[in-house]
Amino acid sequence: MKVVINLKISYQNTLQEMAEFNLFTLQNSPNSKKKFKIRLFIIPLFTIASSIYMYFTFASTPIEFISASLSFGIMWLILYPKMYRFQIKQLFSKIATESKKDLIPITLTLTSDSILKETAVSSYKTSWSYITSVNVLKNIIIIYLNYNTALLVPIKVFRTPTEKKKFLDYVYQNIDINKK
Repeated sequence: MKVVINLKISYQNTLQEMAEFNLFTLQNSPNSKKKFKIRLFIIPLFTIASSIYMYFTFASTPIEFISASLSFGIMWLILYPKMYRFQIKQLFSKIATESKKDLIPITLTLTSDSILKETAVSSYKTSWSYITSVNVLKNIIIIYLNYNTALLVPIKVFRTPTEKKKFLDYVYQNIDINKK
């Protein structure tokens, strides 16, 4: 049985919340995971395969070259994840600069049939049936409308844990978990 209540909250997202959302989305994207693994392993495999090919093809391949190639491959496996994180931070800095226009006051109204997001410049209403998933992170609640569009609700807007629980219960009550 659904309880008919209208919940209305007003908030303004911060750059930190947007960065947390972007990082979460990136880390949980199957596409991003696949690209990371390909980049992580393709260069060492190519380097090692080249070394082996040169060793067996050219009798005079210096052992120093093979050692250097193998060392490079191993160093890549160790250092690439750190380089990747650095690249992601750079990307998020760029996104944050571009996203400052999105840091406007938002009013979110939850009704029994839809979610309404209102700002000073736009209004967007979506049916509960279009919600693809909900994730609760440390500082935000992410309500995905599709794979790349989401509503970010800061946890700090809830005065008590009970308010947060009530909000989440209402959201979960209205989305069809079985279709996800």
